[in-house]
Amino acid sequence: MQRLIHKHWQRLIARFPQWEQAQAPFAKAMQLLAECTARQRKILICGNGGSAAAAEHIVDELMKSFILNRSLPQGFLRRLADAYPAHIEELSALQGGIAAISLVSGVALPTAFANDVNGDLSFAQQVYALANPGDIVLGISTSGNSANVNHALRVARLLSCTTIGLTGCDGGEMAELLDAELRYPSDIAAHVQELHLPMYHTLCTCLKEYVFGSQPAAAPAVPLCTTHDISHSPLRRPGIKANMPPRVDLLIFDFDGVFTDNIVRVDQHGHEAVYCSRSDSLGVDMLRAAHIPMLILSTETSPVVRARADKMRIPVEQGCGDKAAFLAAFMREHTLTPHNVIYMGNDVNDLAAMRLAGYVAAPRDAHPAVLKIAHIVTAAPGGKGAVREICDRILAAHACHARQRSI
Repeated sequence: MQRLIHKHWQRLIARFPQWEQAQAPFAKAMQLLAECTARQRKILICGNGGSAAAAEHIVDELMKSFILNRSLPQGFLRRLADAYPAHIEELSALQGGIAAISLVSGVALPTAFANDVNGDLSFAQQVYALANPGDIVLGISTSGNSANVNHALRVARLLSCTTIGLTGCDGGEMAELLDAELRYPSDIAAHVQELHLPMYHTLCTCLKEYVFGSQPAAAPAVPLCTTHDISHSPLRRPGIKANMPPRVDLLIFDFDGVFTDNIVRVDQHGHEAVYCSRSDSLGVDMLRAAHIPMLILSTETSPVVRARADKMRIPVEQGCGDKAAFLAAFMREHTLTPHNVIYMGNDVNDLAAMRLAGYVAAPRDAHPAVLKIAHIVTAAPGGKGAVREICDRILAAHACHARQRSI
């Protein structure tokens, strides 16, 4: 954690040296935020005016993906597939989030409390009702003297919450209410607000990397490509084909259910075996001869997968629990355009990664949620020529494109 904090601190002060005096409170604030999320607590944020906008901004940064990819856990996807198979396509588009609540949102409660009780207590009332020990209440005030924010912090301390503040000037009354204070010492509110933004951006970025890892920014979840004459609904009927992209920079395969019939044979000694199609292997050989890059992504770690991948001379990434995160990083590293990437898979754990590719292929016996988003569904089932069909289609499109270029 300390190395991560140091990395983001250096990036902050390289661009905004005005914050150089805040290294120690920055490190403390980050440590508190990391502990809060690790314990599955939440972050409550409040401020007024421009600081209220900042509170909303921070919540947006924490609750949804911005730069880093946030795939759903495989366990959640499996439960989703079991419980709501008809809605898996929509619900699997959800993203991992950090629990954060803006106390400045809404109109009914704060106006009712201001009218009936005391406007200075509207944030404090929400903290009292929502906060639990171990939560963080983050207050933002350019002066440090916002009465409603400071009352919220006082209630937070009474409830054994941690308090963090973004302040200005001399910190005002807020300074005494904080476990970690990030102060830009200016009495010009506009200047304080300008410097608050890069500070909370850095806090959010560091926290997100701590929680979700350092998945690159290249390919956050993108809608399926609608080029290559795919202007109609995704295909569902086996054997019907949409036009392939004219150039394929990467063809990704799942293994089980694509190269195999998705059945594992286990003998009395616990040794596993699968059936694969030799015609699939020949198709792979032809793609290699045409210089089409290929990759196998497998959730399982199995000597069977390794042996077959080595036999076909296809690079393989095994034990890939988060295929979308791996693929996003791979596409960034190799500067790949989603439009020219094809993903062939058969089950719900491929859905998030499929959304990073411009073109989706599926065997005829794939999960209904995969068939629903596929641009091509093979006539053959997995393990019985489905891969060969895709290889033949790619080669045909490749040859057609080459002929058109020569005219």
